[in-house]
Amino acid sequence: MMNYFVYADGLLGLATEERSFDWSYGTHAPSADRAAFDACRVRIHLSVVPDRAVFDPTVKREDFCSFGSFFTRADQTTLYYEKHLFAGVSLRFALLIENETEVHLTVGKTYLNAVRMRVMNLHALRYVLFDLASALLLRQGFLTLYASAVFFPKQQRSVLCFGSPGSGKTLAALRLCRENDADYISEDLVFTDGTTLYGVPHTASYRPETARKAKQVGTLVSEVRRNTKKRDKEAFGIERVAQSAPATDLFLLQKGTENGADPDCYGRICALNRYLLHYHRSPVLLALAYRDPSFSPTLLEEREEHILQTLLEHTSSSVLTETDPALFPQRILQALAEDPTV
Repeated sequence: MMNYFVYADGLLGLATEERSFDWSYGTHAPSADRAAFDACRVRIHLSVVPDRAVFDPTVKREDFCSFGSFFTRADQTTLYYEKHLFAGVSLRFALLIENETEVHLTVGKTYLNAVRMRVMNLHALRYVLFDLASALLLRQGFLTLYASAVFFPKQQRSVLCFGSPGSGKTLAALRLCRENDADYISEDLVFTDGTTLYGVPHTASYRPETARKAKQVGTLVSEVRRNTKKRDKEAFGIERVAQSAPATDLFLLQKGTENGADPDCYGRICALNRYLLHYHRSPVLLALAYRDPSFSPTLLEEREEHILQTLLEHTSSSVLTETDPALFPQRILQALAEDPTV
């Protein structure tokens, strides 16, 4: 039976016979219907098969041009990956992209089950698909941001928070939702075209199937840390989710003691995004760029820079620095109150 998952309404969906697929865009996304999947701009079709069934029997590596463990040729639309291990065991997948929107990826069971991390040029499937989906959406004008976001519907203002891991992005988003009546957009990944934020709500803390049951937050700082380790996030069930919102207010959260306004908010955000996501130079995208220059890191980075510049032009941006991340929600609310004209 085919299962459908949508990770951002109208933008990113996945179809597979697997019961679930755990990756950065969704650790526990609920099932969707075929219509919602078909409405997405990027649709991934994932097939898991025995290793020997990944490639067509007529495919012979010596007939192709190699790029590391990848191989392809000009008259082929499929990109192949094969890495020999031992005793005839090989890691394999085959990738076909159609019209910038349809991604067909067939992967061997050994690759799916054995490769769990990123080691040199060998990446787990969830990283391969994250890099690929991010690049395809970027080529269509939607940039992936490492940020949290919430929306205040009455004021028609959004809060987009950037920061390093541990800076308090998730904590700020959860507290603004639970204590200040904001709608949840996302806790660590957001899509944007520069003027609008698009939610990626199923990354970790939001579980729609338990949101209605959750009533108490408890002490947020300690609960966030403890529940993150336990992967038990029901305590943070959030009842209202905004699938999209206008981009109005941007905050760069910094944990430390640095004071004063930062004149280069763009530079820091761009560096953070590239350091933490770094999909531009992933092995699968470099292999695609070897055949198709439109996938080159330079062109992808130019698109990223354009969207980030547009985002900063359309938002009121601030840099907040605190030694205690629990203070950021109040600082954010104060900044919004001091700038009511957005």
